[in-house]
Amino acid sequence: MRPRREHRPADQSHPTRIIPGLEAHNPGGKPSEGAPLSSATTGPPRKVVAETAFPSLNRTLSVPLRPSSRILPPTVESQFSNRNVYTLVIPVTGLPDCAGDWILWFAERQSAGGAGLRITAPIPSRKFSGQEPAVLPAGTPSYGWVQAAARIDRTGRVSGVAVLHGPPSDPFRRRAAQEVESWEFKPALRNGEPVEVDIVLEIPFQFH
Repeated sequence: MRPRREHRPADQSHPTRIIPGLEAHNPGGKPSEGAPLSSATTGPPRKVVAETAFPSLNRTLSVPLRPSSRILPPTVESQFSNRNVYTLVIPVTGLPDCAGDWILWFAERQSAGGAGLRITAPIPSRKFSGQEPAVLPAGTPSYGWVQAAARIDRTGRVSGVAVLHGPPSDPFRRRAAQEVESWEFKPALRNGEPVEVDIVLEIPFQFH
């Protein structure tokens, strides 16, 4: 003889909570009833990211400019005190917002020291734009040379951009910093291994 099963009412001390877009399961593994998904619960659409490739460059080994035998612009020298500095002119053609070649100075953040080091410069690879660039207010200059200091990590990512020299317009400087930070580089190499570097970039910007 089978034992009689006792029917128990549902526990009302823990009322069911319905959260839109969330599917919960009961102990039997069946989905509980809930509000259907709607477009309001899927979040805003993702922004389209534009990518701009930098013209192809050949990387060469860089020769250090040693502290005792170099003459650098004061704004550049102040970023690299007592460190070997390397420099590179980067030819630029056909890039929007750039009116000419770039000048790049860089130094290792943690130098290995010693002789026989083979240092290869970081070079720009591509630019990612996740939003529309800042619009310059009326009366703001659209052209100017900018020196910007930054850091390039071992993956080629740019961070910590600070404008050292350029037009006195704050909107122009903010736009220039935004442009520098949007670039991704092929990282600097020491004996073939990626290293983190400090850089100063001098770029002639031409905003439209």
